[in-house]
Amino acid sequence: MTITTVIKRDGKKVKFQPNKLNKLASWATEHDVPWSDIALKGLRKLTDGCSVQDIMKALILTCIDERTENHLKVAGKIYVADLYKRVFSDNHAVPYTLYQQLDKMHKAGYYLDFLSMYTKEEIDEIDTWLKHDSDYQLTYTQINQMESKYLVANRAAKNTLETPQFMYARIALAIFANDPKRMYHIKKYLSLLQECVLSLPSPNWSFIGTVRKTGASCCLFTAEDTVDSIAANNHIVELMTVAGAGLGNNYQLRSIKDPVKGGTIE
Repeated sequence: MTITTVIKRDGKKVKFQPNKLNKLASWATEHDVPWSDIALKGLRKLTDGCSVQDIMKALILTCIDERTENHLKVAGKIYVADLYKRVFSDNHAVPYTLYQQLDKMHKAGYYLDFLSMYTKEEIDEIDTWLKHDSDYQLTYTQINQMESKYLVANRAAKNTLETPQFMYARIALAIFANDPKRMYHIKKYLSLLQECVLSLPSPNWSFIGTVRKTGASCCLFTAEDTVDSIAANNHIVELMTVAGAGLGNNYQLRSIKDPVKGGTIE
């Protein structure tokens, strides 16, 4: 089907301009991945009246379908470009300053009040350590996992509210807030995260520095063979599931079909 119109992110219907699709594909492709091939195959996945985000998704899926490492790198670059347009939609896809991000996310009820923990001079200096351009070097697998699991978002509204660099900053700011040499440690810690040298448990990525104030990775507990213990076990399971922790349960219970209360219950 020939595409004549597309829907922009603000809902406006405009004339489709193939040169913009070519420009996007050309910008994103590298590592000997032919941009024209990506653009043409992506176009075949679309229908008239599709949205701009549909175009981005089509290009990403086209790259994924090729199943090569180079294509995954291109898919990641397009993914990050789309992410930036969504997170910074009111700023022309340009990242906010760190101060603006911290202020916005605290007022929205997501972040801790970092502005009361750090001076503006410290925050501005930390801002210079963020490497937003390096986000474009993430493969599709990396950035997709970050957004689906770790980046702070309004899950109900399906709105992602931070990018990898701001996630790194959130974690570092929270961990070293009370350290006498916090600026030294934050700079070093950010470097380790940016270079993907340091790996953290999922709850650390998701919750450190947020109002949820949790970072529990795993919870190990024992359920004994009594009604009270089993009830307490179920309560712990519910609490730690909400906290995002992994569960390790040592059940010290009778087997299925074993008699209970003199055989009146199985």
